[in-house]
Amino acid sequence: MTKKYKYLDELTDKTKDYKVRVKVIEKSRPKQSPGKPARQPLVLRDEKGTTMRGIIFGSDIPLFEQAVVRDGEYEIGDAIISPLAEQYRQKENESQMNFTRRMELIPVSGESSNPGPKYVQIQAIPRTGEASNDLIDVIGIVLYVGNVRSVNISGREVPVRDIMIIDDSTQYPLCLSAWNDLAEIDCELYTTWNTSYKIVGFTAMRVKTFSGSDITTIFSIFIKPPHERTTRLQQWAEAR
Repeated sequence: MTKKYKYLDELTDKTKDYKVRVKVIEKSRPKQSPGKPARQPLVLRDEKGTTMRGIIFGSDIPLFEQAVVRDGEYEIGDAIISPLAEQYRQKENESQMNFTRRMELIPVSGESSNPGPKYVQIQAIPRTGEASNDLIDVIGIVLYVGNVRSVNISGREVPVRDIMIIDDSTQYPLCLSAWNDLAEIDCELYTTWNTSYKIVGFTAMRVKTFSGSDITTIFSIFIKPPHERTTRLQQWAEAR
């Protein structure tokens, strides 16, 4: 049977034999809750601009680590559609797409489907009053890595660690905030960053307003990422 192309807003838990073309506009870090399988949330957007949440569970997460990336475009067939959990719904009857090893997943080639970090200068990152949902990638020289502190969010203590970085576009450092396991585990491996300069890439950053201030949260960390800005920053730092 020939599969029929659909848009995301046409999909329900009863939809069968379909294809949809989407772009992955967000891919979060895997999350683990006590007594439950790990899950990795996604946000998908189709050619009409409609968005839908996606989810990868448990042992399927490693299968999609490289196969599905932020800004990648894919043709997907017969993924299971299920009702979105009530706490995540923004409207009635919202659904989510379940990424499993049984679904069809074909990368779409073309200029617009060139995934990977798109590094910008610090000067181009939004500041106070410009917070948005846009995701940002940046390469900078680490000046300072703070200790883990706790922030109370809705009655729950969440670990946070601050990182100060700078680059050749500004004289003012940028403070990044690493949350949860990124603060406690990943950053702990690099607490000696500030003993000598390190060039580090931070990806999928988002500027958000929290307690009246703008904070820049990060998704992942790469030491000396292979990029022309890494070379330029190293030359700039050595010349100072």
